Amino acid sequence: MSAMAGTPYSDLQRREAAEWFVIIRAEDAPEAATLQAWLRWLEASEGNRLAFEDVCAFTRLAQFGLVGRRTPADD
Repeated sequence: MSAMAGTPYSDLQRREAAEWFVIIRAEDAPEAATLQAWLRWLEASEGNRLAFEDVCAFTRLAQFGLVGRRTPADD
């Protein structure tokens, strides 16, 4: 479980965060058991919480087409 450079969480935590993001968003109204399991995972470690926050931030950027775009500062 190596952490990505500059992140306080492991690759596994990032993958799990992405999986939880999909699970929670896939249901119109997630069942209580699903939400409870997600909250247990989220609260199990700071790395889990930070990974989930990063997944959420990434998806917000992707919605606006800002992921992978070059800016003049990149040149």
